[in-house]
Amino acid sequence: RPPVLYPIDHHLAKILEREVVIAGIAAGPAAFEVSWFNGDEPEFPSEWPNGHRFGDSYALRATVIPLRGVEVQVSYADVASPEQRQGAGVTQDKWSASVRLERSLAGRAAYGLAEWVRTTEAGGAFVFNGQLLEGAMTLGPVRPYLRLEHTDRPEEPRSGDVFRTPRPLLDNSLLGITRWSMVTLGSTVTVLTAGRHLSVAPFIEGAVADVRTISGTFDVVGWYGSHTLLSLSAGVRVDWGMPGQRMGRYGTGTGSGKDAMNGMAGSAE
Repeated sequence: RPPVLYPIDHHLAKILEREVVIAGIAAGPAAFEVSWFNGDEPEFPSEWPNGHRFGDSYALRATVIPLRGVEVQVSYADVASPEQRQGAGVTQDKWSASVRLERSLAGRAAYGLAEWVRTTEAGGAFVFNGQLLEGAMTLGPVRPYLRLEHTDRPEEPRSGDVFRTPRPLLDNSLLGITRWSMVTLGSTVTVLTAGRHLSVAPFIEGAVADVRTISGTFDVVGWYGSHTLLSLSAGVRVDWGMPGQRMGRYGTGTGSGKDAMNGMAGSAE
């Protein structure tokens, strides 16, 4: 995806780092998939999925490609005890819907994504919503991009570090829910290419977020220092061959695998 910053809604929109089996059926531009996996998340980077929990969670996804370069998907997941590795935690119900565009507009490569997500925990005791809109346009060697986010975030107890939370969490231990309204603006500039293999593109990206507590007792200013958070990133993207698979998408049906990656040079998600 064009921005370097990970989207705020990642905890609502994606389920990663599991043992998974996926089955699907496709007919023309439409596909339906079902996945079975273990609900637990790793508690540290080197930890493997909890194998004895495989199959306690599932997900369903329907995808339609009505036009070339346009993809519409709706998905639902029932995730058992993601916050408690042994399986004693509450269940999350997750909904996601998105429309993705990747095609030529006015002779220029364009990318766009509109996304809505919703997660409920403990039968509705906690509800988190998110909306995201992002896009990019290739203008010769320059590729400007913009992302708008409006996402709820669970604020969990910290373990002496603002960026770390204890694992496993106790049930219903949230300090509160914050709402993040965030604008990210940036651009890459391709300065070197070698055939269809090497691409070197410096980038610069800025973001501003407004963070407010919408429930609970979480003190935004006490933890983050301000309701307004600023970020500035700069670096160089170096690609060899294809820029990469689509982030956050794997499966069996339409819009997955090799077919999803054709023609994605310069605008991979």
